[in-house]
Amino acid sequence: MISSNDQARYDRMAAVEEAPGGRSTEGVSAHGDDAAAIGRQLLLEAMGSAEAVTRAVGRKPLDGGPRTGKAATSINLRVGDARKSRLEALREKQHRKNTSDLVRDAIDEYLERHERVGA
Repeated sequence: MISSNDQARYDRMAAVEEAPGGRSTEGVSAHGDDAAAIGRQLLLEAMGSAEAVTRAVGRKPLDGGPRTGKAATSINLRVGDARKSRLEALREKQHRKNTSDLVRDAIDEYLERHERVGA
């Protein structure tokens, strides 16, 4: 449940934002973990359950399927500076968001090639 202090703060902010020509009011603001905790609580109250919040705001699944609230499996690996530089250069050239996308694509290509050979 949200504290009465946080609810009062929310009510003041909402009144400003909903008013024509609204302007920010001075006051205490939350940052970092505190802001995240307040946001989680507001979402929980609005959506009714932790599962609903997870489904609504969880990361988009890597396979493009529906959100399930389950995290993707991580694989950690080490690469040398030269390989990392090559990956970063390719990422920039392809306008990709991160090198993890490239590594996922490389794994998919490798698996497809070797699964065809073994079939």
